[in-house]
Amino acid sequence: EAIVVGKQLEKEDPRFHIHHAPFSHMADVLMANKEWSKGKGTSGEFVNGVLLDLGISSPQLDGGRGFRPELDGPLDMRFDVDPAHGVETALEFMQRVDRHTLAKTIEEYGGEHPMVARRIADAVALAIRDGSLPTRTAAFAQLVAKAKGKEYQKMHPAKMTFQALRIQVNQEFNEIRDGLASAVKVLRNGGKIGVLTWKHSECAILVDYSRRNEVAGPEAPIRQWYENELAKKTKGLKKLPKKVGIVVEQAQNPTEAEIRMNSRSRSAVLHILRRESGLRFQDLEKAVHPALEWEEYPEDEGWQMNCSSVKVA
Repeated sequence: EAIVVGKQLEKEDPRFHIHHAPFSHMADVLMANKEWSKGKGTSGEFVNGVLLDLGISSPQLDGGRGFRPELDGPLDMRFDVDPAHGVETALEFMQRVDRHTLAKTIEEYGGEHPMVARRIADAVALAIRDGSLPTRTAAFAQLVAKAKGKEYQKMHPAKMTFQALRIQVNQEFNEIRDGLASAVKVLRNGGKIGVLTWKHSECAILVDYSRRNEVAGPEAPIRQWYENELAKKTKGLKKLPKKVGIVVEQAQNPTEAEIRMNSRSRSAVLHILRRESGLRFQDLEKAVHPALEWEEYPEDEGWQMNCSSVKVA
């Protein structure tokens, strides 16, 4: 439906073009346009700004693709329903994977308690075993609710399972990571990426990407130490090349007026990332720690951020 609307907008406004492709293909799509990428070869760096909206549109959410447990529809949950692209449905995914994989998906992408995720996965496995796995959302939501037990929050008991299946089917978290990398690839230095997140899990992925690619400012202690010791020609310390990285600007929340106009905007956070070339924290750490004979920190796993803590300046 969005493609149809987009094609109509193309006719009405020559500045607008729509391409049926995921975030991760952004650089490829833009580089394929010879007019936009003229003289840029394969390096990109010709875009001033990119906006990534990670939310689902209301027509999708309220439509007939099975995104909501409150509405009956097929157990589909695909954003891209083009058969040529071969995206499996939520039903096909559950029929294909074992119950351990399903439980992990519900826990990691839906945020369900591990024991609850296992109960739901067991219920699905039993239904597959006797041929009674529902093919429509209303009946599937009832199955999940019966398996889950008491729901302590004010929401449908199957909401988080539906979210997990949707994220898995559409590879949403991978698309966020790859889409950010693709956006940085085509941006000019000083160009900005605006990212609208709607859930804590999206925010965590965005912040994790930013931290791993963040440029160290001149006030950063590790950069000051490095530059001072480099000037002294400290043994074992080499001059680092500047690399493309990220500078994080102040995030923004919706105003009260925006929330009154659209209540679904309440949970949105607009993050601003700026592409810059400089000394990245991760490169400085790799150079400085050995020079100081420090052990490396263990890899961080399972980090999460509560986006409700992100406030407007």
